[in-house]
Amino acid sequence: MQELTFIFDTGSAWTWIPSEDCPDEECPNRHYQYHLSSGYHDTGEIDNVVYGIGEIKGQIVNDDIAITKSTEYQALDVNFLSVYYAKDLATIESDGLLGLSPKSNYVSRGNTEPMHLLVNEMKIDGII
Repeated sequence: MQELTFIFDTGSAWTWIPSEDCPDEECPNRHYQYHLSSGYHDTGEIDNVVYGIGEIKGQIVNDDIAITKSTEYQALDVNFLSVYYAKDLATIESDGLLGLSPKSNYVSRGNTEPMHLLVNEMKIDGII
């Protein structure tokens, strides 16, 4: 299990984590190390997100994500951006971002965001 911190973003459904391929000067905090995960799967797709003056680019990957140290609140087969490029986000005070918005950015891929999965699997209460 890799422990990472997240900013909860109510305005986005995106979940992204800097990968070990993102240079430290662009992604100064901890990085997602896909080679340490037995559940990692690369979808073969890439995408980018713009935040004001900031921007990220990454591979859309699939893995399991838990929002606590317990697997009780684990979402399986989650798609998220494994970031390899970040611009003007070096001052962010977390490792990544966990999108809480009910609007799906992955419509063509199904509702595969962590919060959708946790609600659909009845691991947390919510209206999505």
